[in-house]
Amino acid sequence: MIPLDLVLGASRDDGTGGAQRLAKGARAEPNRFFRFSSSFANTEGAALADITTRNGNVPPSAVANRTATLLSKLARPSVFYVRLLNPGHTKFELVESFFRNVVDPVVDQMGMTRIEIGTDKSDYAFINVGIFESLHFSSLAIVDVTGERPNCFIELGYALGNSNRVLVTAEEGTHLPFDQEMIPCHFWKPGDSAPESRKALIEFWEKNISRPPIVKAA
Repeated sequence: MIPLDLVLGASRDDGTGGAQRLAKGARAEPNRFFRFSSSFANTEGAALADITTRNGNVPPSAVANRTATLLSKLARPSVFYVRLLNPGHTKFELVESFFRNVVDPVVDQMGMTRIEIGTDKSDYAFINVGIFESLHFSSLAIVDVTGERPNCFIELGYALGNSNRVLVTAEEGTHLPFDQEMIPCHFWKPGDSAPESRKALIEFWEKNISRPPIVKAA
C-alpha cells in the first residue's frame, strides 16, 4: 500500500483520518506498508517524503512522477516458506532438494521472491518474531508438511486464519491430520526429475492460487 497524504477522509466516514492517517503511519513504519528491493533498502522513508502533497500544494505531475519512481523500486511480492528445517531429520535432504530444485525456480518464474527463515538474511532479533511477522505480511505462503512437524502445522493454521494465500505441499505418502485433509495438497514424488516436478507444481499453483480464503476479513 502506498498512501498519499490527501484530505479525503475515511471511506466509512468515521473520522479516523483516512489517507492522511495512513500516510502518517507509513512514514513512521514504511516496512509495514511496502518493501523496496535490496538495492534500495532503507530508503523507503525518504521516498515517502518525496511524494507528500503538502495539502495538495505540490503540482500533481510532480507527485505522479515521484510516485512512479517509488513504484519502480518496490520489491517483488514475497513467498514465505514453511518447511522442515532440521538437518538431523531423516526427511531433511528430500525436502531441501524439493525446495532448492523445484520450489525456488517456480517462485522465481512466477515473479516472486522467497523468505526462508533460518536460510535467508534476517533483520529480526528473535526467530519466532521473524517467522510470524514475515508470514503475516507475505503475499503467499508455501507450506510443506513433510515430516509432520508441529511448528509447520501451527504456521499453516496462522496463515489460513490470517487469510493469506496458501499452497500446501508434502512428499507423497505424508499423513495429513485432522481437517487438513480437506485442504488441497500437492504431493510431490522424490523420484521425479526436476523439470517434471516443476511442471506439476506450476499446474497445482495455477489451479489453486485464486481460491478464496477460508476466513474472509470483515
